[in-house]
Amino acid sequence: MTVPTVFIIEDRPSLADLYADWLADSYTVQTASTGREALETLSGQFDLIFLDHRLPTIPAHTILDEINSMNVDCPVVMLTTRKPT
Repeated sequence: MTVPTVFIIEDRPSLADLYADWLADSYTVQTASTGREALETLSGQFDLIFLDHRLPTIPAHTILDEINSMNVDCPVVMLTTRKPT
């Protein structure tokens, strides 16, 4: 049985590490801390992607568009630290 792979795209190392620690017992975890690093890594095979909505250099919607154009077939969970209003 293969272990599912989760790709975490998060620019804040403390949050990326927290998510990775939560998932590490059950999943193979890869992380990217910049939009450019994420785009370079997208050629990999992933079962789930966590995507920070507020990346500083490349907007999340651009990364999401690239995921769609590459026909990456996995769910994407958008993460945000935006406070509710």
